[in-house]
Amino acid sequence: MPKLMIMAGGTGGHIFPGIAVAEALPKNWEVIWLGTADRMEADIIPKHNIPFFTIEIKGIRGNGLLRMLALPLTLAKAVYQAYRIILHEQPDAVLGMGGYASGPGGIATKLAGLPLYLHEQNAVLGMTNRWLSKIANHLFTGFPLSNTGTLVGNPVRQAFGQIPEPIQRTISDKLSILVVGGSLGAKVLNETLPEIFSEIGGFVVVHQCGKGNTQKVTANYASALKSTNNASASENEIVLTDFIDDMASAFAQADIIICRAGALTVAEVAMAGRTAIFVPLPSAVNDHQTRNAEYLSLNDAAYLVPQAQIKPQIREILTTLKAAPNKSFDKSILVKSYARFAAAEKIVTHIIDNTVVRT
Repeated sequence: MPKLMIMAGGTGGHIFPGIAVAEALPKNWEVIWLGTADRMEADIIPKHNIPFFTIEIKGIRGNGLLRMLALPLTLAKAVYQAYRIILHEQPDAVLGMGGYASGPGGIATKLAGLPLYLHEQNAVLGMTNRWLSKIANHLFTGFPLSNTGTLVGNPVRQAFGQIPEPIQRTISDKLSILVVGGSLGAKVLNETLPEIFSEIGGFVVVHQCGKGNTQKVTANYASALKSTNNASASENEIVLTDFIDDMASAFAQADIIICRAGALTVAEVAMAGRTAIFVPLPSAVNDHQTRNAEYLSLNDAAYLVPQAQIKPQIREILTTLKAAPNKSFDKSILVKSYARFAAAEKIVTHIIDNTVVRT
């Protein structure tokens, strides 16, 4: 039976697209996963009944002189571990989706003489993929990258593509806002949005504030309500949650989504067809979150708000959309035209068509 090894880990932005590819494989293909034991893939992948293998490797950015000096030995050890796994498991092809394991795993793949495929989720080519693309058989991209790879989009769970069009709100309706700050929450969203919502008023808000933050954010909303002179602030309906299990359903119930601009989030917004206000993480490597959001914002399909301007700009955007809710609906329709469907299926088809299966 043919076998694909997927390498991905570290963040959901690498892991969940990899899972989408695994689920798109035909039933006559096996899939195994290469990651690390101390990152989130170690918890997630076994729950999907995918055989999981690990190597020992850490990130190499900003980790001090001693770690940099030890890097060659650390990398060599990780490549050797990955090579042994490959020899034992005998995959027919390997797909790197990003994360610490992809670098050593990619090198080991080529040492074993196997085809190496890569997928870059972000609008800026990451360091590992930039190196590995020189030896890879093919590079797939989630965003248009000049003269690099094949644009397929980012693999997204099918549920996002099945979300119906948003309701056409009238000025008398309350707009529904979903705030998504990731599994740990986004501090800047937790601290600034309660004040903005209270200043404008009249929203239904579901605010995913991150594990352990509910009490603090509840206090932020109470303080904002107490300090405002806006009578309509009391009309806000606020629901706080530390985590959302069914994100597609949460998207479906929202008119507006306020979030960071990770590659997977941007893809989910486009596929769901919802108005988004992106607040890119300013510390993201190579400012890739801004580049991700610009794919939509430069085409007037989403809003991009620099973190330094979050209060005045989000206040202005929400005030405008509350007064003219049709603008939110129009942007929701436009953003869906930038969605790229069947990304996982396109990757799988290319791998199957270009891989010589061992007999």
